[in-house]
Amino acid sequence: MNVVIVAKTRMGKNVCVGAVDAESGELLRLIPREGAKFHSWQEFNANIGDLITVTGTKAAAVDPPHVEDYLVAKWTATGKSAKDLNAWILNKCVVWTGNRSKLFDGKLRFTPNGKGHIDQGDVLPTHSVGCWMLPAPLRSDQSEKKRYVMAGTLPFSAPLVGLESPPTTIPRNAIIRLSLSRWWAPEDGTMPEACWLQISGFYSP
Repeated sequence: MNVVIVAKTRMGKNVCVGAVDAESGELLRLIPREGAKFHSWQEFNANIGDLITVTGTKAAAVDPPHVEDYLVAKWTATGKSAKDLNAWILNKCVVWTGNRSKLFDGKLRFTPNGKGHIDQGDVLPTHSVGCWMLPAPLRSDQSEKKRYVMAGTLPFSAPLVGLESPPTTIPRNAIIRLSLSRWWAPEDGTMPEACWLQISGFYSP
């Protein structure tokens, strides 16, 4: 299967890799078959935009809403790449448009300042990854490194977890890749186990 790499994010010292099936437009998380429990790679020497060939299978055991896991037995570079990822994603993938209520089947909860999450016991969205065309610019939140905010009656706030250098502004009509974190709760029990919304890639028009 040929896929295009669309995201690389940090998980501790490892790297999580997001991809899109070049034929179907399906969103995938590429996970090494050996060491799959870590959901990440010690290193992954392909760049965002690269077209690679992967051999493997969709994960049989998943923890919804994280249903995109693809277990990679091996992969090889093709030497090709998608030069304009914004246009390529718009052509290949389902892209949400409109305000934050259109994200993840409308199943997200939002804090008063716009942080999105799903709690254990909630009705879950069908996926944990999706693409959104921004209805307004996202601006860097000066109070928190690599967090971006969109003001308005339905505010939006999420951290950029991708390895890209953070810009001051991500412009209107840019496509961003949104993902829900793995289930997590603080050890002190002050919050329920939840998946939190994050920005794992951005692609300017």
